[in-house]
Amino acid sequence: MPGRREIGRRNTPKVEASFRDELARTLQGGFTAAEVAPVKEAYHDPQAVARSQEQALLRLVATREQLGRIMKWDQLLEAKIQALTPDEINAALRRQVSPSALSIVKAGDFRKTGVYQEQSGAGTRACRLDSGVETPT
Repeated sequence: MPGRREIGRRNTPKVEASFRDELARTLQGGFTAAEVAPVKEAYHDPQAVARSQEQALLRLVATREQLGRIMKWDQLLEAKIQALTPDEINAALRRQVSPSALSIVKAGDFRKTGVYQEQSGAGTRACRLDSGVETPT
């Protein structure tokens, strides 16, 4: 689940803690049908719009040809996505996402704000880049 967020340096520890809490809550409680339905729609709608635009459709057909697929493949994929239940999605999420394997990369001059200076626990390491070589601080 790659993601990128730009936040103020002072807020970084709070944002990281909040993210970890939300991930733990999601893994424990899962997604509800009410949460899953709009996401399925949000996935489907741009796909349908893209197929209605000539340039996007040409790119899609060319890509499918390179992969040895036909447009029926897209139809089958969308049908499978629409058929997914919240239980199946939650099971897949729990299978694929491990909070202990999560990497959070922070960049910036945190010395100015004093955050991350005292932490030395697992998963937290301060370093700097000099001439492209990572060196622990």
